[in-house]
Amino acid sequence: MKAKYCSAPDDLLHHNPTLNSQIWVISRHTATTEWLKQEYGIQACHISHLDEQQITRLKKGDTVIGNLPEHLAARLCRKGIRYCVVSLNYEKHPNLRGQNLSLSDMKMLDAHLQRYRVIQVLSESFLTDEEEEK
Repeated sequence: MKAKYCSAPDDLLHHNPTLNSQIWVISRHTATTEWLKQEYGIQACHISHLDEQQITRLKKGDTVIGNLPEHLAARLCRKGIRYCVVSLNYEKHPNLRGQNLSLSDMKMLDAHLQRYRVIQVLSESFLTDEEEEK
């Protein structure tokens, strides 16, 4: 997986208005939506869980922000959907891991967005590093 850290929203969340793209936040934490609004000025559609019905509603050009299982992230990327996660640094505050975070907690944990492009390996080449050498 390749990660891209971006400090400016245009760098990470550039939208093409002709695609009518949307930003979706998939999280059970409402503070995530508040943080995106405060830090990046992003108005996003918030849902707490990604199910099959939601996946079919998402379209090429949309952006999904959330911590998803790899197989779902790969599926979204195959559809041409931008996939981003909110990364948090728990090193100084390990007691917050697994907690329902507040907006101030997210700031204390140095929250930042990272974009990933996830590719599922479908052949037996997952047993070797052949693909990474190219």
